[in-house]
Formats: sequence, C-alpha cells, structure tokens
Amino acid sequence: MIVESAGQRLDQGGLFGFHPAARQAGEPAREDFTDFAPLQDRLRGYDACFFCLGTSALGMSETDYRAVTYDLTLAVAHTVLAANPALTFCYVSGAGTDAGGA
Repeated sequence: MIVESAGQRLDQGGLFGFHPAARQAGEPAREDFTDFAPLQDRLRGYDACFFCLGTSALGMSETDYRAVTYDLTLAVAHTVLAANPALTFCYVSGAGTDAGGA
C-alpha cells in the first residue's frame, strides 16, 4: 500500500501488478520483480511507503526465499527512494507470525 502525505490510501497491491484487479484495469503483470524502474515516474511525490511482506521458508530453497524476502524488498526500496529521496520506507515483516493463530 502506498500512502500520500495526507494519509489517503492510494493503492493496495495494484501498483506493482500483484493484484488481479490491477491487470483488469490495464496494469501489466510484472515478469521481473527485481526491476521496478519503469514505475519510477508513477512513484514520485510520496512521503512514506509501508512495504508489508512475509512468507514461510518451508519448502523453499534458500535462493528462492532470499529472492522473495530480500531481493524484492531492496528492488522496491531502491526504486521508491530514487523517486523520493526524503521518503520513509517501513518494512513490515511477517516474521514470528503463526498461521494457526497461536
């Protein structure tokens, strides 16, 4: 979710092409999740980005887990920060969560 300085919710999942409704609205699906440079112009003018990401490492190779949790996060952060040098980037991790609700 990307939030404007006034606190208005602008996007929930669609900007980066994750959400199916985004594709229905003409947003292309992302093939390369390490290159968000084509979106840099659309990312200008923001004060903060809350990047919420979490996945289980179960059944994933170390390479795949790193791609999802580290490489993707840095790719998004670098792109958003290049467009907004004073932006606050908040990474919200799913670490320590329990799918069973315990």
